Amino acid sequence: FTGVEKNGLVEQLGIQIGPRSTLSVDGSFATNREGVFAGGDAVSGPSLVVRALKSGKDMAACIDNRLKKIIRH
Repeated sequence: FTGVEKNGLVEQLGIQIGPRSTLSVDGSFATNREGVFAGGDAVSGPSLVVRALKSGKDMAACIDNRLKKIIRH
């Protein structure tokens, strides 16, 4: 893994890339683009499968919470 592809969708959406050539996200896995989330190797770089599974589960919970807030309003 040498980092995310900078051309294509990442470039078109204007998603910020961090110093390690991974996507920049906040604590809830949200990128700088409203409604766009990222996780896994694209955010952390190469990782163990166990960490990737936990990250995916945590990201799903964050997205679920965000969608519930949208539906309530």
